[in-house]
Amino acid sequence: MDERDIIKAIIKEYQQREMHLIPRDIKLPKTNKVISIIGIRRSGKHHYFLIYLKKQKNPYSSH
Repeated sequence: MDERDIIKAIIKEYQQREMHLIPRDIKLPKTNKVISIIGIRRSGKHHYFLIYLKKQKNPYSSH
């Protein structure tokens, strides 16, 4: 395995991991532009995006 294959395997393993995420009551605007969510540390911003991406088609999929 070369370095790229190792990184791909790590990303794939992370994406397939079962996570216990708490849904948030945030609505994102529909846009083709970059969206930023600001807030205090450990408030769930990253996990909110993970939930959002699970609901959407995976933009990082190679299919």
